Amino acid sequence: MSASVPYIPAKYELVGATEAISQIPRFGRTVHFSKLFSFENEEQTDYVMGLIFVAAFLLTFLVTWVAAIFVFMCLGPKQAGFLSGHPFTEPEPFGDGHLDAKPFRRPRRVRWTFLVCNVSVIAFSIIFVTHGMYSFQETVMTLDKSNEYLRGFVSRSANIASDLISIGDNSKPIRDALVGRLGNFCPNGPDLPERTGVDFDGIAKETVAHLDTLHDFVEDEMVEFQSFLGQVEDVTKSIDQSLALYGVSEWKVMIYVLPVITLSGLLLIGLLMAWFEVSFKEYQFLTKYVFVPLFGIVVALSWIVCSLFALLSVTNSDFCSGGATANYSPSPEGTILEILNEQGVNPNSTVHAAVKFYIDGCLTSFPFGIIEDFKFEVDNAFNFTLDFKGALGGVGKEKLVQICGDEVDFDGLKNLLDEIGKTLKSFATLLVKTRRFLSCESINHLYTNTFHEGTCNHAITGLAWAFSSLLIISFCGMLMIMFRASLYHVIWFEDFAGPDTIEGSGGDYAEQEYHKENQYGYGYEGEDQEHTQPEVYLDSYDGEYAQDDKNYRSNW
Repeated sequence: MSASVPYIPAKYELVGATEAISQIPRFGRTVHFSKLFSFENEEQTDYVMGLIFVAAFLLTFLVTWVAAIFVFMCLGPKQAGFLSGHPFTEPEPFGDGHLDAKPFRRPRRVRWTFLVCNVSVIAFSIIFVTHGMYSFQETVMTLDKSNEYLRGFVSRSANIASDLISIGDNSKPIRDALVGRLGNFCPNGPDLPERTGVDFDGIAKETVAHLDTLHDFVEDEMVEFQSFLGQVEDVTKSIDQSLALYGVSEWKVMIYVLPVITLSGLLLIGLLMAWFEVSFKEYQFLTKYVFVPLFGIVVALSWIVCSLFALLSVTNSDFCSGGATANYSPSPEGTILEILNEQGVNPNSTVHAAVKFYIDGCLTSFPFGIIEDFKFEVDNAFNFTLDFKGALGGVGKEKLVQICGDEVDFDGLKNLLDEIGKTLKSFATLLVKTRRFLSCESINHLYTNTFHEGTCNHAITGLAWAFSSLLIISFCGMLMIMFRASLYHVIWFEDFAGPDTIEGSGGDYAEQEYHKENQYGYGYEGEDQEHTQPEVYLDSYDGEYAQDDKNYRSNW
């Protein structure tokens, strides 16, 4: 980027899903994500308990639903009716004038509800893939891109550090030789400054001092920096492994989606067969003993996974909407600074300054003053070597030999100064490269791509779609299981009489026992037993009604 065009960092915009999810009640617990990094166990527990309450609140519905299913099954059709899972038992709409000549409405309304829930389960299973999983794939791609950028950044930084160390190692013999000669520059001429007007000893001491500083920097700072880069490289490898292991792939998603859609489709077929009174004994047996139980298991697992997505959604939203202060709107920047405070990082430290510099879009001063200081030392050392060479040339070799004697190798000294000058220029070039490498554009781009785009845009969008889709799938699936009587044929009774009280001209049928079961496996015994074959109605006599089922049910 040209120096004439200033870098404009991307501004964070709070996603609507983030704001909505972060408002989920926490039952009096804290909503500050940074408390997870507190040294106080009570504060960590307070935040975690808020998340657990969210999941527990959702799982309560699952437990209540399972309990209700078993209670209704135990109560049986006499007390729970169709909610027990038994077929509808309804009065015959074409009796002896006691009922209007129109179908009874309860089975129809329940079946319509079942149909709407069935279609909703299929539709939101598709939305779960097309919206939720798509956003997750975008998240993985964004994080993978950021990790690749970070890996390249670490590699280039390691090369610069290696070059600095290599230059330092190669220059060490030259430096030692130069220090040795400068330390005993003119032993035979103690009055050299007065006779030449140049303080050679002062220049020599300053040059040696700067070279010592550079040597210490290379020996200490660069070695420690290399160790840090090694740790960052290990982190990038761990991220790669995590993305490969937990990354969203189509086959993983289809392991869940295909059974949901398949079972919903099979139940839809069973519903239509019962609605239009199409009898297929084997299919109805599979519906009762295979499809419905498997679908119930899938619904329970969906509710559990929905609770897990709720936890992830709330946690992600808390991170992306935290840290609201007078200087910060809700954002990941505010949360990160809160984490630094929880960790006890000194606001005046280099770490705090560097983090604030890059996440704020580089609005503050450059935090790595040590690079500026090192560049200053390199420039000073280089200038002193030039001064020393200039002083040698200005005084002249003949005069220096006259004053100091033939024992001083002035030509060798000049060659050493030339070598150390080249080394210092290489140092200066690498430092300029390092300064440019740590510019705002390099690090802030990595930050915004990772957190603004990946974590607080694609990830939260995917979590919101996945959570809402699973919530609707689970709720509609629960209703389908509760209304599973819709999958079976209606059992009709003449007039308003129920299975326990039907009386006709032929006698009291409450005292008779009917042990036949219909094709769905349902039947009543003792005084609660009614005839359950779909082609035969329970009435007070054997006549034309018992022989022709279709005449009475065609209107239904």
